[in-house]
Amino acid sequence: MGLLTDRVPFAVDLNPDKVGTFMRGSKIPICSKDDLIASASTDDLLLLANPNYLSEIKQMLLGSRIEHMETISL
Repeated sequence: MGLLTDRVPFAVDLNPDKVGTFMRGSKIPICSKDDLIASASTDDLLLLANPNYLSEIKQMLLGSRIEHMETISL
């Protein structure tokens, strides 16, 4: 089955200085929230590393085509 990181297409960061770089150790590309909204589907799963941002991210997705994407905080 492989590593979980092999199944993660990208990470999202709101910090523009991190967009276009890669997560240390995993080499997962870091994209913008606009990239997430453009490429994700409601069948995808959004994993949050920090549960403190759950409300903010849910609010950010309101009105987008992925508003009802399953979101889990770790």
